Amino acid sequence: MMRPLNLITTILTLLIIILHLPAFAQQPSWINFTNGDYVTCVQVQDDTVWVGTYGGLVKIVRSTGQKTFYNVANSGISYNCVDCLLLSASGDLWIGTHNGGVAVYDKGTWTLYDSTNDEAMPARWYSFLVEDRSGGVWSCARDSGLNCYRQSTRTVHGLPGNVQCCIADRDSGLWVGTSKGLQRFSGSKWTSIAVADSSSLSIDALFQGRDGRLWVKVSGGIAEYDGSSWHSFNKTLSPALDGNSSSILEDKGGNIWIATTAGVAIYNDTTWTTVFQPQLYASGHIKPVLFEDTKGDIWFSILLDSLRRYHAGNLTAYSTNSSGFPSNRILCIASDSSGNIWTGTDKGLGMYHAENWTRQGTSNSALPSNYVHSLLVQKSGRVLIGTSEGIALFDNGKWETWTTKNSGVPSDYVAALLEDDSGKIWIGTDNGLARFDGIGWVVYDSSATDLAADGIATLAQDGQGGIWAGASGGSWYPAGGGLTRFYRGSWTRLSDSTTLCFYPLADYAPECLLRDRSGAL
Repeated sequence: MMRPLNLITTILTLLIIILHLPAFAQQPSWINFTNGDYVTCVQVQDDTVWVGTYGGLVKIVRSTGQKTFYNVANSGISYNCVDCLLLSASGDLWIGTHNGGVAVYDKGTWTLYDSTNDEAMPARWYSFLVEDRSGGVWSCARDSGLNCYRQSTRTVHGLPGNVQCCIADRDSGLWVGTSKGLQRFSGSKWTSIAVADSSSLSIDALFQGRDGRLWVKVSGGIAEYDGSSWHSFNKTLSPALDGNSSSILEDKGGNIWIATTAGVAIYNDTTWTTVFQPQLYASGHIKPVLFEDTKGDIWFSILLDSLRRYHAGNLTAYSTNSSGFPSNRILCIASDSSGNIWTGTDKGLGMYHAENWTRQGTSNSALPSNYVHSLLVQKSGRVLIGTSEGIALFDNGKWETWTTKNSGVPSDYVAALLEDDSGKIWIGTDNGLARFDGIGWVVYDSSATDLAADGIATLAQDGQGGIWAGASGGSWYPAGGGLTRFYRGSWTRLSDSTTLCFYPLADYAPECLLRDRSGAL
């Protein structure tokens, strides 16, 4: 079964790709966007999306949905596992593969650089591709230095130590951080650059600001180079400078931010200020999350800790310990028309409004259980909360509860909720599917319909009005299950031959469904 992290990566990639695809034809059909279990990289070129996978390369034309698959059998790549992609300024697509060298695709013509035509070409995992300002493309193979491709000629550049980071600067040069120091390529020669006041040779991160200054993260500190002189800042100015696996950015105001495993700090061109320092410092190889939103707020997360937001000098953490989160295990999330955020967890319901979190549980509300599996915000504004012991309804401050004792739901264990375009409510449970039109109830199960199974894990409606149900065999992770569509009073169960699944649908239960703006599912 697909690993969770790669499944999430695949889903996010598909969402990006399909936002502008055309709507369904009269009969819905599946579009297979990848031909490998894992999506590794994506490049967008006008109307074309290129997707690198473990099974080859995929070209997708967004306006038409046309897709073309490339692998060792029908293209110039010599290995199906694609590690990295680069679209050059001239429009060529560069493809770095796991053990098959580097291929270039230019308007239907393939050029391959690998050991079959160059014995010195490393057959290693290619970790990145970078284009410099003079049009040269640089590739890095693990433990094998750098290769530069310029005018169809490859030049090998052996460097001391392992290459750990690389950026192209504004002067057509290339800066490379290795485990044994900093190197700069000026277009004709390499120069070893000594980082002032640094006892460490290992370069952890490189960043060039808008003013051209270079920032070099070394062990125990960070150095700034203005083109003629170095300025060093060590951990005595901020404990955050002592960490590794660094991320660096420049905010809209020109301040430099650094996030490491030891914390987060900001430099205003005069003073370093520590914004956050974790209680326990541990070195690691998980690169911190660090980004600036459209409002100018800085968001970060270190070593899988809580997500934090820095706004106007104030730091807000979103976690169990410092907010209204009932639990860090979030099972579902929804937003209403007022901008409130609703979160379902294994320890109750959280609602975020006006910068504050409010907790709701069995002790202070009509929730039948603190285990919240699903959420639905109806067009009317009413919120339905599916739990392991029934459904709670919240409407203008008033609570109501639906269970097997006072409604038509076939089970109190509610895993999925959906409001269709006509306003009917669909409820997926571990014992079948229910539909409520505001007056009466209809129940569907596998004994009387073509439902794949009775454990309904996910629901969605397509652009034609069809209702899709992803089901499992009764508990939530068994063998046995599938996908079924309800349309105009009839159920149709999808067979493995009509879907995009890499594993038989009858063996695994679909866990999530989403309808996009065009009505595609």
